[in-house]
Amino acid sequence: YESLPLSDEALTLVATREVSAGEEVLLDYGPRSNAQLLNTHGFALPTTAHEQLQLELRPPADDPLAPLKVRILEAGNLTSPYSLGRSSLSSDSDLLVALRVLAATRGE
Repeated sequence: YESLPLSDEALTLVATREVSAGEEVLLDYGPRSNAQLLNTHGFALPTTAHEQLQLELRPPADDPLAPLKVRILEAGNLTSPYSLGRSSLSSDSDLLVALRVLAATRGE
C-alpha cells in the first residue's frame, strides 16, 4: 500500500487486485440503512435488508415494577435506543429481550 496525494478535485480508488481495461468496478458500501447511505454517500435504495428504526423504550411511569425493570435492563447492558430491523425480529435481539422485560408482570 502506498500513500497517494490528496486532492479536493479528485477521488482516487485503489484496487486490491488486477483490473482489466473496461472491466466493471463495484463499490461495496457495506450493511447500511438508507438513512446511513443518504447521510454518508448521498443516495438511498428502493429497498435494503439493513433498514432499521431506532426505538426509545422504557417502562411506563405508572408501572410499579418500573425500577426493577430498569435495573434488569441495565444489568444486561440493554439500554435505549433499540434497533428494529429484520434481524431483530428473528433472533434473541436486544429489542426482543427488552420487550420481554418491559412487558413482564409481577408473576413472571
